[in-house]
Amino acid sequence: MKEPILLNLIIHLYREPALSRAERNRAWNECFAPLIGALHHNPDVKASLVLAGELVEDFQELHPEGIDWIGDLIERKQVELVGTAWYEPILSAIPERDGTAQILTHVTLLKKVFGVRPTGCWLPYGVWDPSVPRIMVKAGIEWTLVEDRFLVEVGAAGGGVYGVYRTEREGFSLALFPIDTQMRDMAANVPVKDIFVHFRRRGQREHRLLTVALSASTFGLRPKRNPRGDQTWFATMVAGLTKANSPVKTVLPSEALKRGPYRGRVYLPSCAPRKIGVPWERFLARYDEANRLHKKMLRVSRTTNRLEMAVRDGLVTGERPDPNMLLQAHRYLHRAQTADAYWHGDHAGIYDPAARHRAWKDLLRAERVAIEALGTNLRLVVDTVDLDGDGVDEISMRTPSATVVVDPARGGGISEFSIYRTAQNLVNTMTRIPESYHTDPAEAGQLDDIEHSATEEKIGGPTGRYESPKLPKFGRDRRPRVCFVEHMLGPEVTLAAMKSGEFSEGSRNVDETWELISTERHADEALSTILAIDSWVAEKGGERRVRLTKRYVLDANGVLSTRLEVVNSSHEALRTRLAVELNLSLGPDPAQQSLVVRGQTISLTDQNDMEKVDRMRIEGPLSSLDIEIQPAARLWHFPVETLHKHERQKTLVVQGVCLVFQWPIELWGKEKDRVYITLNTVE
Repeated sequence: MKEPILLNLIIHLYREPALSRAERNRAWNECFAPLIGALHHNPDVKASLVLAGELVEDFQELHPEGIDWIGDLIERKQVELVGTAWYEPILSAIPERDGTAQILTHVTLLKKVFGVRPTGCWLPYGVWDPSVPRIMVKAGIEWTLVEDRFLVEVGAAGGGVYGVYRTEREGFSLALFPIDTQMRDMAANVPVKDIFVHFRRRGQREHRLLTVALSASTFGLRPKRNPRGDQTWFATMVAGLTKANSPVKTVLPSEALKRGPYRGRVYLPSCAPRKIGVPWERFLARYDEANRLHKKMLRVSRTTNRLEMAVRDGLVTGERPDPNMLLQAHRYLHRAQTADAYWHGDHAGIYDPAARHRAWKDLLRAERVAIEALGTNLRLVVDTVDLDGDGVDEISMRTPSATVVVDPARGGGISEFSIYRTAQNLVNTMTRIPESYHTDPAEAGQLDDIEHSATEEKIGGPTGRYESPKLPKFGRDRRPRVCFVEHMLGPEVTLAAMKSGEFSEGSRNVDETWELISTERHADEALSTILAIDSWVAEKGGERRVRLTKRYVLDANGVLSTRLEVVNSSHEALRTRLAVELNLSLGPDPAQQSLVVRGQTISLTDQNDMEKVDRMRIEGPLSSLDIEIQPAARLWHFPVETLHKHERQKTLVVQGVCLVFQWPIELWGKEKDRVYITLNTVE
């Protein structure tokens, strides 16, 4: 009888972040418990488990029997545990020190809870980078997994599908198991008997080692699927592996490494599953919000690293920050590095406001803990540095209460207004850009229903979303959405045109790069930044040259005051409509936010044209934002909505609110006018 093929079966268990207790219980009941139970009932089937993210802590809190069951499987040598970067970041997207630290944190937790230290590591999202061997080996890792396609494409010996390969980086050597991606894609999508046909075909020629990596969510957590059917599929497959006529015999990775066969050394370029693609960084080029979030993460990582060095050096000097604060800062930072908010694929990714808000929240918490531990939190600091890698310096103003980033290259607007006490960035909205799945909006029809997170079938997912086979016309933006961007509008520009993005600017270059005039620290009370630009405004019979000067003041309490001065530099009269655009969000769910104007409460999803508004409020779940406008202005407001593809369905998501304040401007030659807007967050 022909010797069976060796099957190295690895199962990845993960649940999406920020789930409610009910959702976590559902994940246990409909997926994790049946899966672990199937292994318990088939003691001859060996498998490795990846307990990713906060799953171990979930089990400890809600389902301690899960810890006991897995412990029993380990004790009878039926299961080996596999480590991972704790919060599933794309390793090439974060500093190497953080990647190694995340792996060390996870394997240390597994050692503490189960008494065993994994020697292998899951590759989050399957994204490979040549730096991975160095990152993993520094954490004590001996092997990882990659898609067989990566090896096939570099012409690896043995065809790239079977056995064990090895790679290295700067002498850090790492074993590679190639994942049978064909079998992975068949899981729970074809009859179980077809899986065994596939195994027989794989083993026709000679004794081989085959590695299969499966996602546990396939067996109970897929949306619009019958969980029981997918659970039964997995249980049937596992039971089939124990039959006498099974073409495969399961082995654990430790045995697979010894039995091989060893196929040789390979060197892989940057690789990723097709749904992600390479280079991964192209998401940062495409989505301005992802890039800003990513660069904020890098800055917070450097701050946390300074705290780590201070704790380490304090062991010598006797003066060191609280090491517990370092642990807390690391946890927030690592959680913010979860890949969900930095890319866009089958799931909402960067288009999911909840994912972005979670990332900003954890980054601001990490930053606050780190600067408090370092003793720098009470300082007022203004820096001029290129924060987003575009070659143009931004201005960062930080007080004990808030951080404001002024972006000269984006119309002199504000790309970050972060409040530390509520841990939220109020400018966390989203730019509307074309995607490949967008259809002709003229044929889209109208919305016929709205669905929010409380009624979604999917565990997790974007909140504040509309779903319908028919979608309304959606706008597209010509530039990233930030706060305090000026327009000179002609009389023909309407609210509908502004909302769609299909309007003509009355000025030639007001949205281009502004000149930095000065930054100043006003004792311990406030920081200020002044920008200016010379522009030309269209008038009948020609253009008028104007100079715009914008002054931002951020005080120690986090109040942001803006003064915009318009000077008619021409000798002729200037008549135009000045508009200042603010894009804001106080949380991921528009159902929990509203506008209050003159005592009237207005839904964030409404649009209105209101006259003589001198004050208003945006109310959110954590805080409210008071806005004062002088002189009183005409107000347009409308929801910022993006269309994206989520779980094979086109989804319209409310990302925030756009406020457009307008004033008529009539200036004779050399005259000037000023407008003022003040933002103040209140709890």
